[in-house]
Amino acid sequence: MSIISPTITVSSKDYETYINRYSKFAKRIHIDLSDGVFTPNSTISTDQIYWPLDLMIDLHLMYQNPMNYLEDIINLKPNLAIVHAEVDFNVQAFFGALRTNSIKCGIAILPQTEVKSIQQLITSLDHILIFSGHLGFYGGQADLNLLSKVDEIKQINPHIEISWDGGINLENVKQISDRGVNVLNVGGYISTSHNPEETYKKLVEVIS
Repeated sequence: MSIISPTITVSSKDYETYINRYSKFAKRIHIDLSDGVFTPNSTISTDQIYWPLDLMIDLHLMYQNPMNYLEDIINLKPNLAIVHAEVDFNVQAFFGALRTNSIKCGIAILPQTEVKSIQQLITSLDHILIFSGHLGFYGGQADLNLLSKVDEIKQINPHIEISWDGGINLENVKQISDRGVNVLNVGGYISTSHNPEETYKKLVEVIS
């Protein structure tokens, strides 16, 4: 069954509110970290985030040079760290350091990035994120044409965990889940709702 993972994409002043709110009802949370270089804006930094020990945290690193933050990521000890296929850096060294510290390794691909361009990476990774949103912001439409990438990914590595980020709501969550997406990262649809916990529960119910 797919997992609903609320997404936090905020500045430092709002982070405490969101992590405290979501930790009351979700066990897995997706935190967006952006540098204002790879993305048009910046969010909370690695030295400002924290979370309760019983949470499973995935860090989405929207950084031009993730190596600059490697030590911070290792010290934070998340479940998973996701970098972008579109940045040019020593990805093997980065993932090697994560694995040495028992942190899972993931890659994110923007809509224009073809699966075949990172085929070799997919064979050895724990996780791949199909991105259909706005870098560094909540919102955006779910481009369901990107679901074709799920089949391509599974042909390369049938055991890799696949996630989706961008535009998930009650109308499309089941379609995305049924296509074989394991983790459904939901940002604005939960955060802007009148009752985030109830919205989360409705999403879980639809895919259950």
